[in-house]
Amino acid sequence: SQLVACSHALHQRAWVANHDGNVSVRLAEGRFLVTPTGLSKGDIRESWLAVVDQGGKVAEGEARPPSEFALHLGVYEERPDVGAVVHAHPPYATALSCAGQSLQTFLPEAIVSIGLSVPLTEFALPYGAEGAAPIRALIGGHDALLLDRHGVITVGPNLEFALLRMELVEHM
Repeated sequence: SQLVACSHALHQRAWVANHDGNVSVRLAEGRFLVTPTGLSKGDIRESWLAVVDQGGKVAEGEARPPSEFALHLGVYEERPDVGAVVHAHPPYATALSCAGQSLQTFLPEAIVSIGLSVPLTEFALPYGAEGAAPIRALIGGHDALLLDRHGVITVGPNLEFALLRMELVEHM
């Protein structure tokens, strides 16, 4: 239910359009729950979520993960402390990523929550090991990244933290 609520929040805030964005959480025993491919985040229902293994393959049910789930797997492999990943296209932060700019935080609350900066990754198509490589290179030291010409990815120990970090990146 929390994953569905997060998905709906992304849609309600206009941080995703069409089938954009994805949300995942780490489950026990090398499994993950992720928003399925090809659906609006505003329409997601609990029964539609995909359960996948650490290789990105469907582990139960029929829902398929998005091709961008490889980006999430890269995060989970680099950061055992991460329990949730949110990827979206909030307009201001995405504009920065399209302009080739990183984000320098300036409010004390932001510095505490997301650090002194939100770096910009190298450009990569958003799937497979090649797409995850630029994220893997930076995620070890950051809880939020601007994806070059692609939006934002945030992480946290749970969905609440990951979503709040997304909100803060867009606010900055």
